Amino acid sequence: MPVVSAQGIFLSYRREDAAPYARLLQFQLRDRFPDVRVFMDLDSIEAGLDFAEVIREWVDSCAVLVALIGRQWATLADEQGRRRLDNPDDFVRFEVQAALERGVRVIPVLVDGARPLRSEQLPAELHKLARLNALELSYSRYEYDAGRLFDLIQRVLAEASSTGITSDSLSTVNAEAEENAAHKEHIETTARQAHEDTFRNTRQEAGGQAWEEVVRQSREEAVRLAHTMTGHADGVYGVAFSPDGRLLASGGRDWTVRLWDPATGEHLRTLTGHAGTVRGVAFSPDGRRLASGCSNDRTVRLWDPATGEHLRTLTGHGVLGVTFSPHGRLLASGGIDRTVRLWDPATGEHLRTLTGHAGTVRGVAFSPDGRLLASGCGDRRLLADDRMMRLWDPATGEHLRTLTGHADGVWGVAFSPDGRLLASGGIDRTVRLWDPATGEHLRTLTGHADGVWGVAFSPDGRLLASGGGDRTVRLWDPATGEHLRTLTGHADGVWGVAFSPHGRLLASGGGSDDMTVRLWTLP
Repeated sequence: MPVVSAQGIFLSYRREDAAPYARLLQFQLRDRFPDVRVFMDLDSIEAGLDFAEVIREWVDSCAVLVALIGRQWATLADEQGRRRLDNPDDFVRFEVQAALERGVRVIPVLVDGARPLRSEQLPAELHKLARLNALELSYSRYEYDAGRLFDLIQRVLAEASSTGITSDSLSTVNAEAEENAAHKEHIETTARQAHEDTFRNTRQEAGGQAWEEVVRQSREEAVRLAHTMTGHADGVYGVAFSPDGRLLASGGRDWTVRLWDPATGEHLRTLTGHAGTVRGVAFSPDGRRLASGCSNDRTVRLWDPATGEHLRTLTGHGVLGVTFSPHGRLLASGGIDRTVRLWDPATGEHLRTLTGHAGTVRGVAFSPDGRLLASGCGDRRLLADDRMMRLWDPATGEHLRTLTGHADGVWGVAFSPDGRLLASGGIDRTVRLWDPATGEHLRTLTGHADGVWGVAFSPDGRLLASGGGDRTVRLWDPATGEHLRTLTGHADGVWGVAFSPHGRLLASGGGSDDMTVRLWTLP
């Protein structure tokens, strides 16, 4: 009966399906669990070794196998056109099957909007995989989702290392761990309910007005300014965090892109080459590319954020907004020529032009599953301004729906992490929330004293930030529309806002009379 050391984590994935996520998880798991070995990349097994024996040996030394499942996990075919999963010697099938048979805890993790597996998609030996509860790992809320996964792995490792378990008894330990976790959740729920009851009683005793003051003061204390970053020689028009949260990019009217360390506020690197204002910045989902868009020189530039190297220039129109698709295979840009353009960021090839807007396209955003692309149009200086948002199918370029309601141009657009809400910020001083599935207008958020130029959802979807010409950032509860907090300090309008992947930081960029990037800490 083989003994499991409980000091191993096995990452199972298909390179064509989830390689960027696997590589990022590998680095983060090594940081989180420095004394635990992380196994992956079995297709590089040394020549002359029996891959089946190697996989069994590695699986036996692990307490948990993380199965990263993308959209093609069950359908990818070999050179003969046969489905890989139907081959008993397929590495991925063998890895998961070995773990299931040997009682190792298997955690299915759905990436890039993949749907849960069904038994009929799987060979009989893997049917149990379809019955296992899966976690999700999405680009838009990566740090939040990864944090849940790491916490679960930590519990499994703790349970395994506390006993001298064997592979035959590991499944029993896992079952007990799940039971303990359920018990713990019950205790936490009971405690939370008691806590809420206490607060409710306090509110009744203190009176509504006094309670609202307590709430206001607690919010004031919860959000604070962490860093004010200076260096740009003119206004900051776009901000974006890298997927791992270790870099913050800003684009400015001084024709530069700047990279910062959000943990310290330190300026790391300046990227030069644009011949005009950099209006938008965006990281690819794997963090290996940074896109910047410029309206004056009519280009999108792609950079390596790790080195600052200029990789490629995409030409075609003056650019005001850029965004990558969740899978990273598309880059969208919105421009002054009233079009949205789709590009292949790997080659720089222009794939498609989406037409229909009657004015400048300022905001662009992909839905979390990559099946929708939203674009916002508007410039109060243009008589042809259509003041609308449009929804497109990025795979075909088909125009699906037009969303109307703003009384002036739409400058900022953002999807919620679950894709059920679409937010838009307008020159009419409002933020509007929509149902992207139906186009229904759900709610209007008012409070800004000038146009709203940027909007962003927190990774868990519980906060919506908006930046406006009134020099403020406002935080909202998107579920209720309640205004939660106003952040002040910028000396000019706020053009861009962005949450860090873990949701504990909010970045904002100020205009020409401010020239700063500000970082706020959130509860």
